[in-house]
Amino acid sequence: GYAGGTPAVGYDLFQGPMVPSAGDTAIMYGEIQIGYKNLSMSSFSKYINTSDPNWSDPNDAVEVYNLMQGLKKDGTPAINTETGEETKFFYADDPSLNTGVGDGIWADSDDHASGDRRFLMNTGPFTMAAGDSQEVVYAILHAADGGPLQSVTKLKQIDEFAQIAYDIQFQLPTPPPIPQVSSTSLLEEIVLTWDN
Repeated sequence: GYAGGTPAVGYDLFQGPMVPSAGDTAIMYGEIQIGYKNLSMSSFSKYINTSDPNWSDPNDAVEVYNLMQGLKKDGTPAINTETGEETKFFYADDPSLNTGVGDGIWADSDDHASGDRRFLMNTGPFTMAAGDSQEVVYAILHAADGGPLQSVTKLKQIDEFAQIAYDIQFQLPTPPPIPQVSSTSLLEEIVLTWDN
């Protein structure tokens, strides 16, 4: 059993690699960089521990590179089976809204039975010369709030706050001072008083 309900886990790219971009600002190693930008995710793809030729683990560098581009491992476009449109982001819809095939919400369960999943969070393109460095920051978050879908909703809320905290470099407001509380015991009651 899980305390607080079935948990959900998620990954978030807080800060992608930095590339030149006139008029933008980026962050690298905690420093603001003028004339650069941090790249966001360019694709999110999945594969499954299965014998299915379309969705099994990649076998070589070409298949991995195809997945990194948001394609299927054979290089063909990924298709959102709810809309029929090409996408580079597998299952970008909110699974909490999923009711089944044909509901307009593309969820993993629309295409495959439960099972072992692997995924790639991708960003790019960018070029690195020998000796260059980049900083990429991601987070692994988890939340539990009742059933699995409620936990996903809670996870998304937590992730929003975590991303904001990261974006402002953790310059969060200071908490209010701890109140000085004293108590007095009376017959059938306790009186609490505090000083500001």
